[in-house]
Amino acid sequence: MAEHGTYLVADVWMGDWTIEQGEREGWSPNVMRKLRETTDVQREGFAKAVEAGVRIAFGTDSGTYPHGMNAHQFATMVKLRMTPIEAIRSATVVAAEPSGGETEWARSSPGCFADLVAVRGDVLSDVGLLTDVDVVMKGGEDPLGRVSPVSHRSGSRSTLSSLSPATRNTEGARR
Repeated sequence: MAEHGTYLVADVWMGDWTIEQGEREGWSPNVMRKLRETTDVQREGFAKAVEAGVRIAFGTDSGTYPHGMNAHQFATMVKLRMTPIEAIRSATVVAAEPSGGETEWARSSPGCFADLVAVRGDVLSDVGLLTDVDVVMKGGEDPLGRVSPVSHRSGSRSTLSSLSPATRNTEGARR
């Protein structure tokens, strides 16, 4: 996959949620065994892909679990050998690459359409923080009405600009 530039798009958290539901609802032992086996095999393959340098884009089977829970996947990706920044980039820049959107969709600069989220804390130390988002910016708008307009005075530095260096030059960064 890495040699041919093929992207892997997988939901590696869905197995946890499905197993939890099965245990709670009393699914048959055979179904639970199969769930565990397929989850384990998928994760082994994912970890091998990470180690091989395959381009991994964040994916979701969110039709399986309730919408809005997909950020749980970041922690699972990190457990499976991705660095926190690689996991985050998989849902941003890397996810935009296959469709050619990395120049417009995955940049936080004037004229681009990046969607942004803000959380309290350092997501590079704890990607689990991404499951509790405080602010959402979609296409330059605040759909939740939580952010006051910001004036862009000369010399002022926004939180976004102070975060930008963390997303640059991270290709190949391994733990």
